[in-house]
Amino acid sequence: MGQGKKFSIPYELYGSYFIDDEGIPSQKTVIIEKGILKSYLHSIETSSRMDFPPNGHGRATSNSSRPQVRMGITILEPKDWSLEEMIESTQNGILCEDFQYGYCDPSTGNFQFKCKMSYKIENGEKKELMRDVSLSGMTLEVLNRISAIGKDISYSDGMCGKGGQSVRVCDGGPYIRAEDITVGGLN
Repeated sequence: MGQGKKFSIPYELYGSYFIDDEGIPSQKTVIIEKGILKSYLHSIETSSRMDFPPNGHGRATSNSSRPQVRMGITILEPKDWSLEEMIESTQNGILCEDFQYGYCDPSTGNFQFKCKMSYKIENGEKKELMRDVSLSGMTLEVLNRISAIGKDISYSDGMCGKGGQSVRVCDGGPYIRAEDITVGGLN
């Protein structure tokens, strides 16, 4: 499934599933809402340890692999900015249009992503194409630095490699503007 396609039903997305690998029906799980932690993704094991009901996020690469907590489809909800408005109101920045690969360490929240296409933004204008741009940071810190969220959503699909397994996942969301993020090892 390519980016920009309109989806009418959730099971059309690459990371969708009806029942997790522990037999629990999949369900929408709101993790953060209006800056407040609301819930966690759970397997049967983590839900029993935290005294919460399981919510269908125990997934494995095969029936001989141990299910682990992982996402299916993770979406950042859209807001009201257009991409043009974000560019016009940015004095100095980088527009990242797609990503080649990335990872996140769930124990620390540290992440890194390699950009596929990125452009310099100067004085509210999209400028030249840049090479070898990567973004890194701490997930919660970067989420707190978001200053604009777009209104148009797109999706990308990939694989979660947690625990040496490969499980289909999908993420989606609009363009965002995050202030003061580490780019290529420099702030």
